[in-house]
Amino acid sequence: MQQEYPWILDAIANFAAASIKQKSDYLETFYRHHLPLPLQAQELICDIAAQSNSFEKNDAHGDLSYWMIQALSRCQALKPRAIPVLRALLYSDIWYIRSYAAVSLGKIGIDDTEIISRIGDLLSDHEGHDDYVYEYALMALTHIGKIGQQELPKIYDLAYSYILDENSGGWHDPGQYLPDCLVSMEVRTPEAFEILYSLARQRRYSGYDACLALALLDAPDEESRLAIANYICGEHFDFGNAKKLHDLINALINVAGPGHPLIEQCLRHLSNDYDEEVACIAKEYLLQQFPENI
Repeated sequence: MQQEYPWILDAIANFAAASIKQKSDYLETFYRHHLPLPLQAQELICDIAAQSNSFEKNDAHGDLSYWMIQALSRCQALKPRAIPVLRALLYSDIWYIRSYAAVSLGKIGIDDTEIISRIGDLLSDHEGHDDYVYEYALMALTHIGKIGQQELPKIYDLAYSYILDENSGGWHDPGQYLPDCLVSMEVRTPEAFEILYSLARQRRYSGYDACLALALLDAPDEESRLAIANYICGEHFDFGNAKKLHDLINALINVAGPGHPLIEQCLRHLSNDYDEEVACIAKEYLLQQFPENI
């Protein structure tokens, strides 16, 4: 470690005397380090996190709080020490503290059903000053994966009571993290598919992810291909970039099967789009999929 991680040794040695800004920078560097953190660094993170209750009460320490909690997610070798700290922070009065803690618990990996249930409780935090906590809870459950299916009733309640309300969110799309969460958790229920169909029908930005999720989850063919086709061929939508359009067309092909008439119908619609890039991509797919009709 002394040869490979000299900066980590320096950070450990200098941490106690460092300023709040320097401590935040050290913790950010620990978090972003692309290799597994040396045990000494993990011990430092766990030690200072266990002793650092005061920063919660001082908003000026927001960056320190953020990177402290993020860095705990890198303490894989010391999970028995890191997880209790993060679990306690799930009950913080400060919305961003419990939000960051939820995501770090998801990243470090947990199978404790009580902790997962508490993260699921955060799905109901979507009003007033807590209006973004539910998004972090969805991110956390995405990291947790299939075991998070125990929280499906809370996810469905969130979707039907808030996310699918067309008056919710304003400029912000409240459903942006939901499709990836359902995919990660491998949810293949009628309720989940209906939620994804609804996101696609509402033509939000999250409709793109919903369409991809329908393909990835092997949703029922007829309903899925109609949902994806309607999303692609509805009133002109800014796909943002060529990759997204490729993804959507490939999702439709995957669900409908090569050569399906609905694919040709969508491609011909797109080939007349006023956006030259969209039209060009559609024509390329037409040539590949239906060369006999060109």
